Amino acid sequence: MVITSALAAGVAVVVRGGIERTSELLFGEREVVAAFRTLPAWAALVAPALGALLGGLIASAAAARLPASHGVGDVMESVVLGRGRVSLRAALAKTISSMCAIVSGGSLGREGPLIQVGAALGGACGGVLGMSPSRTRILLATGTAAGFAAAYNTPIAATLFVIEIVTGVVALEVVVPVVVGAALATAISRITLGEMPFYGLRDYALVTPQQLASSIVLGPLGGLAGVLFMQMLSGGEALFARVKLPRALRAGLGGLIVGVIAIELPAVTGNGAEAIRELLDGRVVGLALLALLVAKPLATTASVSSGSAGGVFTPSMFLGASLGAVIASLLATGGIDAEREAFVGSFALIGMAAVVAATTHAPLMATVLAFEMSGDYALVLPLLAATSLATATARVMRRESIYAAEMRRKGVPWDGSLAHRLARAVHARDVLEQALVLPREMPLSEVHAELSARAARVAYATVDEGHVVAVDFRTLASADTRSGTLGEAGAKVDPITPDDDLPRMSERLWDAEWGELPVVDARGEVLGIVTRRGLLGAMDRELLQRDLLLTRMTWSDAEPGRLIELPRGHRIGAIDAPEELVGHVLDPIAVRRDLGLWVVAVRTGGARAPWRDSYESGAVVAGDRWLAMGPREAFEQLGQRTTRLPAA
Repeated sequence: MVITSALAAGVAVVVRGGIERTSELLFGEREVVAAFRTLPAWAALVAPALGALLGGLIASAAAARLPASHGVGDVMESVVLGRGRVSLRAALAKTISSMCAIVSGGSLGREGPLIQVGAALGGACGGVLGMSPSRTRILLATGTAAGFAAAYNTPIAATLFVIEIVTGVVALEVVVPVVVGAALATAISRITLGEMPFYGLRDYALVTPQQLASSIVLGPLGGLAGVLFMQMLSGGEALFARVKLPRALRAGLGGLIVGVIAIELPAVTGNGAEAIRELLDGRVVGLALLALLVAKPLATTASVSSGSAGGVFTPSMFLGASLGAVIASLLATGGIDAEREAFVGSFALIGMAAVVAATTHAPLMATVLAFEMSGDYALVLPLLAATSLATATARVMRRESIYAAEMRRKGVPWDGSLAHRLARAVHARDVLEQALVLPREMPLSEVHAELSARAARVAYATVDEGHVVAVDFRTLASADTRSGTLGEAGAKVDPITPDDDLPRMSERLWDAEWGELPVVDARGEVLGIVTRRGLLGAMDRELLQRDLLLTRMTWSDAEPGRLIELPRGHRIGAIDAPEELVGHVLDPIAVRRDLGLWVVAVRTGGARAPWRDSYESGAVVAGDRWLAMGPREAFEQLGQRTTRLPAA
């Protein structure tokens, strides 16, 4: 945890310092906006295009050699669902690409790559230290919080980012390391980059009832602005997707659009941090405010939608600050009694939080972020009101947050409770079991013989495309099998597809006659089956997050059961004894050597029979059950043997 946090903070410090040093080297100014204010028009036009082109080339080269990177969505999927991984090399490549675009004037946030690098470092540390999947996911969450905290100097907001956005739940085993990691990363960032809040110390106060009441309007307006910004980003992606150019050239085209805007409005360049400080100071006035309110979302859309690597978190803060400053200026002109700079600055801060809440659907995180970044707690009440109203407004207009939309594009539904997310992440292909598939022309007598030989209950056949029939052993045992074929006598079964999710499978299995359903591919061929038992196992694994099987064992009548943690990837369970061993004396050592399982106990004679010690059980009898322990793969291989015949 300490190593992950320190490394994530170190990367954030390097990125923040690297952008400033590179800007100073190229343009003579440490801040991007200040640099663009001194550039001639041709340089302001060309610089964002060249930087985006270089960043696009780096991203394209990385994409050809490294796993695909989807930003914060990868982090959310890895932490919550335990699926996939966050590639450290891909995250570092994305960070370098983002730095190229930002330092040259691209309208991008740097928080996305930093969050991804922090999570990737957590995953890498977990792998090096040989940690279990559940503990590695905690390190992923810790690295996420550390990257966020180091980027903004906001440890509490970083913790809430993980709780409200990434995990969606409060779990003590996650919260404690996340808090520690965020605090440590913030301390390292402050030691190296300074202890001041990200936007400097502020001292705002809305003291009169009129001022407080007027600030409430920023909630619904911030919600509307956040939704329009998200729709603009979606529309920009669709528009640039039609441009038939390589990724690097598309990114360069987006940078060129930013350059066109930056000639007249240099404040749209970079992630927006410098311009936000000016807005909080009340130093942007008149038509310049309205121009920034429109121009910054356009510039960000051009950069992000064209393929430049970076986030939209800080640009959304810029949008909110501009909105708040515009509203405050209008109210001050209309007669609100207030000192103008402080009044405009306070509204800019509230608007900033409102738009962040609208885009992320995380009102608590947005509230805390605002007063942590400004060092001013006095506005917490109007901040809470505005962020709550902004979130409510945004959810009415657009159900998904910006991160939920990213997950949907990845094919992972993210709305609903955590249980719903986990359930919808499981598809039929994930719980597929072997099926006994026979030719449809096979006579029923041979079908009966195959069912007996394979110890199977149901046989399936594909009659035509998408049309599956099945017959079970009990039906054949009581029927005349001297005539007819499987295709003629089988009952029609409605199959499911590999893409059906767990809720859909559960609904269909409720009425399934044999407690199982065939799964067919696009050609209608049976791929396998899903069973109620397999579905319960998937629910147990996904909803209860049982990466390690915890088995309750009682070793005396007087002592209560205790929870035993098995080695990673192992399980314990009851299985049928293999038919080929019937009649032979059970040798647990030989079974361990040949099958990879330790046989702990044996039961003969049904569920009411007592368990016997495996070394004293004698000869294996047909129908014996073994209580075995071993690798999960060994159980799966034993259960899949001789369960499918090739079609004739």
